Amino acid sequence: MKKIFVILLSIFLLASCATLQPQPAPPPEQTFDEATLQKLIEALAGTAAANFRPFTCLIGGTTGCVDKISVDDLNEGDVAIVFTISGTDVRTYKYVFDDDGTDEEDTTYYTVIRPDDYDTEGNWRLVPLPLDTVVENTATTYSVTTLEALMGTFFVNTNAGTKTFVLPSAAPNMAVCIRNGQGVSQILRFDTDGTDYLVNPDGTRTSAAGDYYGCTADAGNQLCAVAFDTTDWYITSEVGTCAEE
Repeated sequence: MKKIFVILLSIFLLASCATLQPQPAPPPEQTFDEATLQKLIEALAGTAAANFRPFTCLIGGTTGCVDKISVDDLNEGDVAIVFTISGTDVRTYKYVFDDDGTDEEDTTYYTVIRPDDYDTEGNWRLVPLPLDTVVENTATTYSVTTLEALMGTFFVNTNAGTKTFVLPSAAPNMAVCIRNGQGVSQILRFDTDGTDYLVNPDGTRTSAAGDYYGCTADAGNQLCAVAFDTTDWYITSEVGTCAEE
């Protein structure tokens, strides 16, 4: 019995010694500041990482405008989100930076914006967004701007009278929708600039350039049109009783 006790005691002491052995310290925690993390990301990607940049104006060369940022501070694929407000009219625009772009700046519709220090290449290109919604109360006729069509705009008519929306000269990536607002039961019509054609839902062109396509007076009236080239506007959807005029 004494022998067994000595054996058990020896096992207990060995186990206790093993438990009390110092354990290796854990490796130090790795920490990186934001600049170091950015460099690691760029190294892994093999190129400079794109940035998202908010703006409050398109051009003007002042703080907050797209053209204010130096070409040297921009990378291929940088994204600019522009928010503008005039009274209650709020607009959103999206641009992507093309670091070898050489197109002239579009000072009319801003489809291309050059940084103020542009030398030989590098510009911002407008990216069409999902349809923007605009409440429109102009009497009789509203002329849709090229920029509104390029951005894709859904107009809600609140005018109590026949309403014609005149489309701008057709160009690829344009889209416009119109419909009557709540409580409004009026005739809605699309017209072109006088040189373009409207393509009816059945695929046929209107009889002549500048012809209307419209819907009779009804609260649920809605029309949508898109352009794929520089000659035609295609009616893509309609709600109500609609036809060429």
